[in-house]
Amino acid sequence: MFQYAFGLAAGDVLWDNTSFLTNHYRSFDLGLYNISGDFASNEQIKKCKNEIRFKNILPRSIRKKFNLGKFIYLKTNRVCERQINRYEPELLSKDGDVYYDGVFQTEKYFKPLRERLLHDFTLTKPLDAANLDMLAKIRAADAVAVHIRRGDYLNPRSPFTYLDKDYFLNAMDYIGKRVDKPHFFIFSSDTDWVRTNIQTAYPQTIVEINDEKHGYFDLELMRNCRHNIIANSTFSWWGAWLNTNPDKIVVAPKQWFRPDAAEYSGDIVPNDWIKL
Repeated sequence: MFQYAFGLAAGDVLWDNTSFLTNHYRSFDLGLYNISGDFASNEQIKKCKNEIRFKNILPRSIRKKFNLGKFIYLKTNRVCERQINRYEPELLSKDGDVYYDGVFQTEKYFKPLRERLLHDFTLTKPLDAANLDMLAKIRAADAVAVHIRRGDYLNPRSPFTYLDKDYFLNAMDYIGKRVDKPHFFIFSSDTDWVRTNIQTAYPQTIVEINDEKHGYFDLELMRNCRHNIIANSTFSWWGAWLNTNPDKIVVAPKQWFRPDAAEYSGDIVPNDWIKL
């Protein structure tokens, strides 16, 4: 989603989705949305890429997480972001045929295109009965989406900060003091951990109707909540950003990455979100 949004900001672009053809961790789900544009042919991609390269010195864990290659390409037709999650406005002023290579994870590139992106990131796949029922419950409440990501983040080699229960409980308390009757809808693949560790005086519902292959349904439910508590995850980031409530409260982690990779936190959290 970040790459698509950046591409719209960059202007007349063709999309390259070839990395998804061999990626066993991510599927290409943008086709389920209202996106527009054409994909580049293999010949067009080859023309824009260049094989003069230097080794990428970023840690392997960072490269793997953000699908970055082992090499940095220095020819002018291949444009790479210099640092993850940092706003580099000069990237949007390149002339001629260029190949953009990066993740571009900050709204500073595309905030002026918000209305267009709200349209383009509208899910075209209908919700099934279980999700329609959950959506009705969300719309009937002062709903707060809470996304708790564990899984790969528990790996000691993960570059991401591990958010313990205190972060989520403090965030829920922060919103509870500012929202009259909050109802927390909790999204997580580790529901056993949630039941054991996330207990408050507020009403809460664990949303466990979608598997990982249907995460786009969870995203749709998150964006329809009135407020959001996100993990250090671009999945819940987009759930919060696509929330159209003008009075929404979004709580995000102050430290996105572990201390040894903290310099990559950059501009990913918008200025009007609360950092805890």
